[in-house]
Amino acid sequence: MRAGVQVSLKDAQEILAKTDFSQVEILYDRCDFDEYASNELLRGRITGICTKMEELCKHTITSCISFLERQQGSYFVIATMNGEESVHTLGQLLCDCRREIEKSGICVLIENGCRKLSEDYYCNTTLSDAAGLRRLIEDVQTRMPAIHIGICFNTGIANLTGQNMRAMLADLGDLVKLVHVNDNDGKRDMRQIPYSFTTGRGRKSTDWTRFVGQLIRQRYEGDMIFDTTGLFACAPRPLQKVFCQLLYRIYQEWEKQYHFEDVLKKESNGWILFGAGQMSRHFLERWGEKYPPFCLTDNNEDLWNKEKDGVSVIEPSRLAEAPYCNHRVLICNQYYAQIRRQLEEMGIAYDCYYDEYDF
Repeated sequence: MRAGVQVSLKDAQEILAKTDFSQVEILYDRCDFDEYASNELLRGRITGICTKMEELCKHTITSCISFLERQQGSYFVIATMNGEESVHTLGQLLCDCRREIEKSGICVLIENGCRKLSEDYYCNTTLSDAAGLRRLIEDVQTRMPAIHIGICFNTGIANLTGQNMRAMLADLGDLVKLVHVNDNDGKRDMRQIPYSFTTGRGRKSTDWTRFVGQLIRQRYEGDMIFDTTGLFACAPRPLQKVFCQLLYRIYQEWEKQYHFEDVLKKESNGWILFGAGQMSRHFLERWGEKYPPFCLTDNNEDLWNKEKDGVSVIEPSRLAEAPYCNHRVLICNQYYAQIRRQLEEMGIAYDCYYDEYDF
């Protein structure tokens, strides 16, 4: 899974110089595009363009396609926020540009949307849920079967409209070709960095772990773009590099979860799960059939030399003994820091399991 950030065309080169992201998505602005002189430094690093529904016209589509062909971009996003009234003309507009779209091979992506009624109140539209998005895609495909078309899933819009992101992603399935990642408080379209908002007692406004977990489950292989334009608009320019670095670290954390099964494959003889509670049970439910553990271990001496969920439990001091010393340990317990120190003092190799991505 590749990742990048959404920026204006005039800021693209500067942002790319500040971040470890290899690509950017351009937020369309007609003035920027009309004044743009070709820049070889951006070739191959602009993955796509995003434009608002109200800016959509034949000129916009054809100029964006021409730009993407020159810059080796691959997609064109249509953001449908406040654009429900124009949906009925969208199919015809795409038909008018059919020859250019089909010839280019550029993928047209429809973003889930909603309607802003006031500063802190948004309502659903026909393109807020999976059913409405599917209907639009099917209509376009019926009229233009050769066109490449799909869905851009926007986490912020889904949060504003109260969608169950896991269920919506599962419903849309392979139609999701791109994800736009941003956070808000559930009331306003703020386009901030993930993990910015809580709803009290530390509960996240956006359910990021289940969002990432669902992408993993359905083997999503498209791009991930952080469209945190609200963050960049309010942050002083000297701090943009820091925020870009933080966004990249979030991406790395999620990417690590994407490849968790590669971690499991490192131990061919069976893992020893440290923790004999709910998290180890979750591991057994999610991974136990494919990667059955060798045994469990736990600091609770009442569990030693017994079985839990059909797996034997040993005391941690035996991890240094044969045959247990020949197996890697997987921490399945919320007290990661304490158990890490315990294992490091014993010289035991370990990895960690985070069940919130699975359940």
